[in-house]
Amino acid sequence: MIPIKRSNDDIERAPPKDWDEEKDGPCTNMPFRIVEPGYLEMAFHPSDEELAALNQGGVVILTIAGPNHYPLKIGVSLDRT
Repeated sequence: MIPIKRSNDDIERAPPKDWDEEKDGPCTNMPFRIVEPGYLEMAFHPSDEELAALNQGGVVILTIAGPNHYPLKIGVSLDRT
């Protein structure tokens, strides 16, 4: 999935200071929108290959880097603003 910056995103976070791309893989700056206090939202667009896989019944896999799993919500929206 490709992270996208929307026109009203509020903040952008850099990768963690101790991120090791050789060990952990690539990590880019991530744009976020503050939807209400304590809740951040980010948007992704599937690549052509990912979209084809989803259309064939594929699933979205969420990988968490670290020992903790915070409450998450994943959804789909046509609103790219």
